[in-house]
Amino acid sequence: MSKCLEPQKVQITPVYICDSCKSSHYESIDYVNKIGKILCCCGAVISLKPISTFQVKPVYVNVERSKKRQDFIDIENDEDASTDDEICFDNEEEPLLTTPPPIHHKKEVSNHSNLESEELLERAIDFLLALGYKKSESKKIIKRKAGAFPHEVTDNNFEDFAKSLLFD
Repeated sequence: MSKCLEPQKVQITPVYICDSCKSSHYESIDYVNKIGKILCCCGAVISLKPISTFQVKPVYVNVERSKKRQDFIDIENDEDASTDDEICFDNEEEPLLTTPPPIHHKKEVSNHSNLESEELLERAIDFLLALGYKKSESKKIIKRKAGAFPHEVTDNNFEDFAKSLLFD
């Protein structure tokens, strides 16, 4: 396994708060050093002190070893589950913990849904997750679109179903 990476760069944006109206102003360091002033929406002119640099040092999380699957929480779904295949620990070449075999939960595939299998449901969910949808949103969209899809969704026509998820 490759070692855990540390960040090479950090982006910092200074934030200035107007004394008059308490509005926040986010400016780049270049703007602060070149222009040096902000005209606030309330009409106040804010003079900015030039910035040479920021010194930022990351503080890393100390990950404790755990062998219990229940200790990992899937934040998005509020279910106990580990989503990573491997966990990275400080000062180790090999991780101690890998994902245990999946626990099979009974998936709800509604009777009016015409998805052929749970595998196709998971593929459709993964497809929408990759596009930025949340898991709960994905399930709702798939349920609605599968009911309106003219045929039973199979491996042969899954690509057409995926297109219908986006364009219909």
